[in-house]
Amino acid sequence: MAKNLIKRNEIWHVRIAIPRDVRHIFNGKREIQKSLKTRKKSTAETLKLEYLIEIKKKIEEEREKANIACFELDKNESFIFIKSALNEMLIASKKRRNKEIVDEIISKNKRITLSEAIDIMCELKDKIEEKFDKSEDKYHENMKKLDLFHNNIKENLNENNELSAEKVNELYTLKHVLPVDLMKDELLKEFQRDKNKELVEKATKSINESYGNKDFIKTKIEFTDSRIKKYKKFLTEVKELKDRSIDSMLSKIQHFNSFIKKEDLDLNFHNVVKYIESMSDKTAKTQQQYLLACSSIYKYLFKYDKDFIKKFKKEPNPFLNHELSFKSKKMSYKALDKDDVVKLLEKSEEKGFYDVRDMILIAMYTGCRIEEVCRLDKNSIIIEDGVKCFDIDESKTDAGIRKTPIHKNLEEHIDRMIKESKDEYLIKSNSKNKYNRRSDNLSKKFGRMKKEMGFGREHTFHSIRKTVTTLLERLDCPSTTLKSIIGHERGDLTYDVYSAGPTPKSKKKYLDMISYE
Repeated sequence: MAKNLIKRNEIWHVRIAIPRDVRHIFNGKREIQKSLKTRKKSTAETLKLEYLIEIKKKIEEEREKANIACFELDKNESFIFIKSALNEMLIASKKRRNKEIVDEIISKNKRITLSEAIDIMCELKDKIEEKFDKSEDKYHENMKKLDLFHNNIKENLNENNELSAEKVNELYTLKHVLPVDLMKDELLKEFQRDKNKELVEKATKSINESYGNKDFIKTKIEFTDSRIKKYKKFLTEVKELKDRSIDSMLSKIQHFNSFIKKEDLDLNFHNVVKYIESMSDKTAKTQQQYLLACSSIYKYLFKYDKDFIKKFKKEPNPFLNHELSFKSKKMSYKALDKDDVVKLLEKSEEKGFYDVRDMILIAMYTGCRIEEVCRLDKNSIIIEDGVKCFDIDESKTDAGIRKTPIHKNLEEHIDRMIKESKDEYLIKSNSKNKYNRRSDNLSKKFGRMKKEMGFGREHTFHSIRKTVTTLLERLDCPSTTLKSIIGHERGDLTYDVYSAGPTPKSKKKYLDMISYE
């Protein structure tokens, strides 16, 4: 590709990068392109020069205007007004570190060119894009404020081509306030419109009450929102974790942040010990999960974040090597007796829970997990080597992706479910889960029903999967066949990697032997 030339659909285009300080005259574009309407490269090389000269001339003219247009911040009462309010805010919050920011906002005789003003706006735009997701209302609110300022900037030039002191003040206020969402636009307008002392006090109080704990005031949190946002992107795009797993990890990291912020602590091993002690109501296993989540982002930042590396390069990971008190064994789910499975089936029929009934029917003859059952649809039923099977193409693990023969006692029920289905799925579900899990509402429905029947926490829908596993084992089903039916790794390189697994007929032979009298 020739310099400044790009070929699209056999037609040559000229393109040129726009410097940040003059993007406003090109509607904020970073790059502009124009078709040269020719397929010949030699012709394109000639035509591009005229366009490049035109654009560069336009840029030079704009920069010359910017150098001439120099604005001065007057000794305006509005600055005294804002200085008073912001100083009151700093005193109230006892955080003096931002005094230089206040001084810059209200500095007198501050000279600023149009070019510098544009630079500030470009910097603001980058900060907004970094801080907020495009799906957030805050992103659009802040972008709207910036666009309004940008669109009106030339309207505020006086006859001497100078920007009004009020507008310069607004720009500097935006520069330091908007990215951290410290001051509402309405409040800023009140500052500029009214010079009443009573209003200053009212506005100051409002800032202190509403924004006293925002990012504008320094905290000791190392896992900042921007770092968490980058880590989330890493987990999604590089690690390719599921949304549910990512949200679970990030919620644990935010839990740690809340503790650090509340206690005003630094990030070190001893303070992590205090964090563990604050979770005394949680099991050691749960505490370990919180530490693992925090340790994972710590390792990520220590690898990719220069500022974080510089600060903690001599420190070991504070979330490792903690002694947790595993006082009791984790409760394990128990298999249900065959009679109990039948009782649950009959109870669901009696209560009119036909969706739960059908869910139990499929599970008791396949050993499928609850979400696997709820994801079965008409297209999941296939013929493999002459055997009618469920094609389970989405599961908790890779080994869970399998083909499970349909039990002889289940076939007529499946035909009925297909006829009754209104949305292709065999099991009706009204679940509105953000992770697209169809089983959530049915799992709760099943849980309430089994609790009414006197079953404890050790018995869940997953217990039916254990029942099927137990029945197959007692029918002398070979281990590799059993694992293939249930969807577990067979624990051997030969079987897991090289073998295609037992045949559908072999799996059906043992599944059809399962009987509930």
